[in-house]
Amino acid sequence: MTSFRDRIQSKKFRLYLAWPFALWAFLFLPTHPSLFRPALLWIALGEAMRIWASGSIVKSRVLSISGPYRYLRNPLYLGSFLVGVGFTFILWHPVVFALYVIFFWFFYLRTIRKEEKSLTENFGESYRLYSQNVPRLLPRLSPYRGETEEPFRWMRLYENGETITLLTILLILIPLHFKSVWWERRLRGPSDIFFIILFVFVGFEIIREVLRRRYKDVSK
Repeated sequence: MTSFRDRIQSKKFRLYLAWPFALWAFLFLPTHPSLFRPALLWIALGEAMRIWASGSIVKSRVLSISGPYRYLRNPLYLGSFLVGVGFTFILWHPVVFALYVIFFWFFYLRTIRKEEKSLTENFGESYRLYSQNVPRLLPRLSPYRGETEEPFRWMRLYENGETITLLTILLILIPLHFKSVWWERRLRGPSDIFFIILFVFVGFEIIREVLRRRYKDVSK
């Protein structure tokens, strides 16, 4: 039977908690146009980290020590953290930022420790040596040289579901753009039509991809 601690650490629970809070922040907190571009840099940096990691990792089959994994053990989580920081800049409020940091620390640090235990059981001494030389979240300056290194492959972004993450980020940024530019400045023009079309297209692609993956899992 699943314990209460395992339930609150599950990805589903994190989503149930995060999305209502994100919706509340979007509806009731003002955006800060002056921080929009700096926020995009943080989001782009975080997603670039995630793309690099997703294209380098071969989940469950081999110990990933390629790409960003040569510098830190959890580049996907670091990338997610940076993306989240970017979004808190757009809806800037000290309380929101503090809650985000607490949320990330409470949920993801425990998840990371659980995954590290599983990796130790699966890869034994190789992972113990790797974890002793490569930091958890703060990158080392020089790359770690391991036994086997996998080349970056773009197809892994699709296989590891990173395409859905990228589309979701775009789907969230578009209404934030409208909130910052259209609602608060009352500006309208051809660019608004473009963003509406892009919003519909990205939303459709996310739904289609999620349904395709679920249908594929059921048909196996």
